[in-house]
Amino acid sequence: MRSLLLYNSEQYNSEQTVVARSRVPLRHMDPDLLAALAYDLEGVFGKGWMD
Repeated sequence: MRSLLLYNSEQYNSEQTVVARSRVPLRHMDPDLLAALAYDLEGVFGKGWMD
């Protein structure tokens, strides 16, 4: 599994805050489930985030 994190960092603050997190399998992936995951997380990570 691979953890994907989306950070929100303030321009004037050196600290970063995790605002979204997901776990994605690296092996034995079902292409349909992976496509569904990519679609479901577009609102968080942005359109085309897995391209």
